[in-house]
Amino acid sequence: MSHAEHAAHHVHHVARAHHGSTQTYRPTNKTIGATVGSAASGVLVYFVNHFWPGTITPECASLLTVLATFGVGYLVPHGAREAIAATNHRRRAAVA
Repeated sequence: MSHAEHAAHHVHHVARAHHGSTQTYRPTNKTIGATVGSAASGVLVYFVNHFWPGTITPECASLLTVLATFGVGYLVPHGAREAIAATNHRRRAAVA
């Protein structure tokens, strides 16, 4: 069994063991937070450039979007039903 297959197998068993839950297609809180951060960045850039044209260059807009996406995604805590599986010194979120 390869490293990737073993890690995926471990995450699957941890997720299933957590309250006997089943798979869901609902995004995790961190994913929702990152999406909101990205959208907020886009809206901010739009309005700043609308009222003060050329203030934020496309490169800076990209930088703001990346920072907002990862920053908010990092700060938003995991939900109560989102299991954290430790695999080979890494942490992975698995919806349980």
